[in-house]
Amino acid sequence: PEGATALPTQISRYRIERLLGEGNATEQNSAAFTFVVFSKSAMLLGSPETEPFRKPTEVHHPVTITMPFAVLDREITLREFWQYQPAHVRSVSKPETPADHSAFEMTWPAAVGFCHWLTRRAGLPDADQSYTLRPEAGPAAGSPPDSENRDEAPPNWQLNLQRRGFRLPTEAEWETASRSGTLSAYSFGNDELLLPHYG
Repeated sequence: PEGATALPTQISRYRIERLLGEGNATEQNSAAFTFVVFSKSAMLLGSPETEPFRKPTEVHHPVTITMPFAVLDREITLREFWQYQPAHVRSVSKPETPADHSAFEMTWPAAVGFCHWLTRRAGLPDADQSYTLRPEAGPAAGSPPDSENRDEAPPNWQLNLQRRGFRLPTEAEWETASRSGTLSAYSFGNDELLLPHYG
């Protein structure tokens, strides 16, 4: 129905063996990721014209999610991202940040590369990779996103939504997941006076 938003339908846990180290998988060098699964749905995304701080691009528009999708229930940490890209440790502007803090200051190609790398770490075949190089690009377009040339990953990697590999959510999926059934400006409602209590 118009204006409806999708609600989580199930919780799934997926263990990524050897994510945090080499050798035999143990509790210390593997990661159990929890995903929130959303069903396909039709909804209204964007913001009403009367919403405070609304940007001109946030026009209300109908969107149909045609297939279920899953979103990690928390952000990837710096420690987890550094396993993929150790050089990022030296580039963080706030080196005192704890390793368990959510990852930040990475490029979009680096985030795509992390998804590509994580798919392989999960033991999925390359045929399941969500990001692939468009055939018309040819071999000169660049290296795979999880190669040594991570900062040179080309912008023409195609997203395949039907594949099982890890990927970034689409804009519609992200708003669906972050709203989780709400139509208010904030997760707690529309009262701006409550903002200091919610960070």
